[in-house]
Amino acid sequence: MLAAYVKIYLTHALEQTDFADDPYLSGVLHEYFPAALVQRFGEYLESHPLRKEIICTRVANEMVNLGGITFAYRVTEETNVGVDAVARAFIVARELFELGKAAALHRALPATTALEAWYTVLRDNQRVLDRVVRWLIAERGVVAGISIGQMLQNFGEVVSLRHNLPEYLSEASRERVRAKRVLGEEWGLPEELIVIWIRGFEGYALMDVIRSARDNSLGATELAPIYFASYDRFKVDQLLGLISELPRNDRWETLARQAMRGSLYETAAELAISVASENGKHETHTPAGAQLALQEWVENHPTRVGNIDRVLAEIREAEPAPAGHPRLAVISVALRTLSSAS
Repeated sequence: MLAAYVKIYLTHALEQTDFADDPYLSGVLHEYFPAALVQRFGEYLESHPLRKEIICTRVANEMVNLGGITFAYRVTEETNVGVDAVARAFIVARELFELGKAAALHRALPATTALEAWYTVLRDNQRVLDRVVRWLIAERGVVAGISIGQMLQNFGEVVSLRHNLPEYLSEASRERVRAKRVLGEEWGLPEELIVIWIRGFEGYALMDVIRSARDNSLGATELAPIYFASYDRFKVDQLLGLISELPRNDRWETLARQAMRGSLYETAAELAISVASENGKHETHTPAGAQLALQEWVENHPTRVGNIDRVLAEIREAEPAPAGHPRLAVISVALRTLSSAS
């Protein structure tokens, strides 16, 4: 019942905007009708009197089905953008990260699938969707009204990078992804769903890789191995875990978590750029070459790296807050130390 009301509200909100006018959404309209009808009368569908209503209804339904009933509300409230910008970012995220395909595979899981498997995959894919949508909103393209097709072209490289992700991962990241694969296989998940699921969060990091590479005239395939080598060397995954444990009892705590997470991903990309800019002799298209470039950078900056290592070691020994979660001050210091080294 709640889902139905949310879908109706989102549909109405989208109809009050020019969202449905985006040329890319013609595909949504065509998918609504039987293939035989589209084949015979496809050229006339754009003038269908209910074109806007059909597109807005289908997109609103999918936003709720994939993101949950609070997804659109939380994003609009916490980013202060219109629902049309959220919907554009949703379509881009769905396409780049194959989340529509993942949702279909998830729905097709047999009733015998373990509840833990069903929930874990659903929740992780929703978290990836939420993060990518917020990243795209922060990037401002969807807010400024850049077309969905143009946004997909701007960041389409993430699709090929995700498909080739194992070629860029350092050993620690490989172990992390491999552990999730083993879990997925034990649960009996289909291979396609396992691949999309286990590459979700690492794939999200590639958005910053692509943007940073473009801004610094580097190839994304050249920067990605350095990024993941730096990611593991400076315990970024550990810090992300601590941020996820922070409380979110109100809007401000939620926004603080999101800001810190975004800052950490950006800092990781900046560290990778710093390593790449000082690399003069190592081939960094492979994890092995990236490790050599990173090691040389570490040796050239003993003070910076020493400060980072000291803070990371102290974090492991720091007392938690009275409620048992990590202290905000501790994580803030760690992020500042990492940022100053990039």
